[in-house]
Amino acid sequence: MTLSKRRKAADPENPDRVLSQCEERLASMLALSSDWYWEQDENCRFTVVVGTAAEQTGTDLEQYLGTARWDHGAVPVDDSGSWDKHKAALKARQPFANFVFKRPNSRGELRYISATGQPVFDGEKRFKGYRGTARDITVDVRAEEALRQQIALNAQSAEKDQLLRLFYQLPFVGLAVTAPGSKRWLQVNDYMCEMLGYSREELLELAWTETTHPDDLPANLALFKRLTAGELDSFQLDKRFLRKDGRIVETTTVVRCVRRADGGVETVVIMVQDITERTLREAETGRLAAIVESSQDAIISRALDGRIESWNAGAQRLLGYCAAEIIGRNISIIVPPDRANEFDGNNDLLNQGGVVPPNETVRLAKDGRQIDVSLSASAITNTHGRTTGVAIIMRDIHERKIAED
Repeated sequence: MTLSKRRKAADPENPDRVLSQCEERLASMLALSSDWYWEQDENCRFTVVVGTAAEQTGTDLEQYLGTARWDHGAVPVDDSGSWDKHKAALKARQPFANFVFKRPNSRGELRYISATGQPVFDGEKRFKGYRGTARDITVDVRAEEALRQQIALNAQSAEKDQLLRLFYQLPFVGLAVTAPGSKRWLQVNDYMCEMLGYSREELLELAWTETTHPDDLPANLALFKRLTAGELDSFQLDKRFLRKDGRIVETTTVVRCVRRADGGVETVVIMVQDITERTLREAETGRLAAIVESSQDAIISRALDGRIESWNAGAQRLLGYCAAEIIGRNISIIVPPDRANEFDGNNDLLNQGGVVPPNETVRLAKDGRQIDVSLSASAITNTHGRTTGVAIIMRDIHERKIAED
């Protein structure tokens, strides 16, 4: 920008009048400006502080005269709150710009000040002090802080949203949000839809009460009533859901509420794990256990190291030991000494995953009697095909042997 040439003073013979006019113009500009003007002596103590802007911040200008910038509780915003770097610059008579510090005003309010200054030298280049301007930037600083906080909150919110999306995409658990009043599904993940056999649109038209097995609904509603009444924040129960095709889904369901500030329930979060296969396996295991326990044959299982792990009623009838006294002992306790080689050979075969077909042998009862038995055995393997133990079935053939003789 090109400055226009100054007009000559109306009264060049009156320098005091010219100076007065300059001071008036400076005062007028300072009154309109957001900055204020200051001067310091060679000891960096304020000798002049003028400007309406400074007064509007609640600053008592008179109290700063004769004091330094670092007095009155002022602290630099940068440099870890230390004045050392700024004092070094002043000692080196260096100019500075936009130096920011904070200090309380006369009302105790914390204000942020940005100062700019130049060193002043006389005609003989002797240092006389500093002069410059300052500006209250509290509004700007607080706006920046608010913006940073908002950005941080947005980042946290975005991270939470991403985690929530990932959580809702979990492929092994059903997740849903429901309304506390209508009990309708508000949000459901893909696994929940797949588990119940509905599309998302269809499921969101229903309430969870409509997809719960009627026999399980009363207990579920009783717990839900306690939740909404504030007696519980969460509960867990095993319950059955009904799929769209009518099939039953066995589940373990965890219910937790999200409360408002007044304690009322805003939403209810439900996590559902399908345990249908596990329930079927447990039922099948129970049936097999009942068959084993009711069998007239002795049915025994042992670990690879020979420890007896199960012992049914048939084994107790045949050999005289009850389960409590023999489980944990080595299977060799029921093998007569003269059958040790046969026993060892079978063990090696079974521990390698083999099968011992039915064969006639002899085993020792608790009372020392040798009992003729028909014995068969096979390896027990896990889902990976690894041998974990041995199952043994023995049948008493003593009466048959007598009849044959």
